[in-house]
Amino acid sequence: MSDAIAAGSFTVNALSLRETHLLQVSLDDVLPRITAEPQYQFKTSCGIFFSPDQPELLRVNVQVKATARPAGTSKTGSKASAKLTIAVIFHYVDLPLLRQQGGVPVGLGWTAVSIAYSTVRGLLQARLAGTSFSEALLPIVSPQQLWQPPEPESETPEEA
Repeated sequence: MSDAIAAGSFTVNALSLRETHLLQVSLDDVLPRITAEPQYQFKTSCGIFFSPDQPELLRVNVQVKATARPAGTSKTGSKASAKLTIAVIFHYVDLPLLRQQGGVPVGLGWTAVSIAYSTVRGLLQARLAGTSFSEALLPIVSPQQLWQPPEPESETPEEA
């Protein structure tokens, strides 16, 4: 084990963002675009995965499902919906060693999830400009709300 990595901790400058992949964008928008102050709802999920053929890489998948409806309308009224899924690939210097020891330190997982979520925020704005989601901003949340480490007796992150 590297001296820079103690059990349960990690070194921030050993983490680097490698690439981002847009896996899915779907939009079911209402016409005309919602012009009244829209109300947005978001459901977000995150997962952390290891690459079986590249042991130094860590992948965070983030999926956002969003709905927009004009303010004051019923839940059964017209709405727009969007779904965005991305994969953010990270390199971490000591990841092969951490994998052998049983997993990702919680701080590393939360940092990677936080960066991936922020990346989704920008992609959402760029990809959905000019739609009912033009003004949609993902809420600021803590990474603990997006990903929880597996229980000690459960398996480590999935192989991707």
